Amino acid sequence: MVLPVELQGIFRDEIYEFEMEKRMPYVTSIERMAEEKGREEGREEGREAERSTLLEIISDGLVKKFGAAGKRLAARVRKCRDIARLKAINRALITAKNSKEVESALVEET
Repeated sequence: MVLPVELQGIFRDEIYEFEMEKRMPYVTSIERMAEEKGREEGREEGREAERSTLLEIISDGLVKKFGAAGKRLAARVRKCRDIARLKAINRALITAKNSKEVESALVEET
C-alpha cells in the first residue's frame, strides 16, 4: 500500500512515537530483508577490496622480484577470484627464488 506523500510523514511520526512509548521498534520483514541485503553487499564490497589489494601487492612483488617473467605471471594471477588462493600465492612469492616457484604455487592452487 502506498500512502499519499502528505500522509507519509505523519505516519512515520506516529510509528516513531508508538515505538518510543512501547520501547518496541517496529521493523517490517521488508526492512529486515533490505538490511540483510545491505550487509551482504557490504561484505561483497569488502571481499572485492581485499582481492584488489592482494592483486596489487602480488603484481608489484612479481614485477619487482622477477621483472618481465613476473609481469607475465601477474597477468595470470589477476584472473584468480579466490582470496584464499591469492593469499597462498602471496605467501609463495615471499619465499620464492624464481618465478617458477610462484607459478607452481599458482598451478597447485587452481
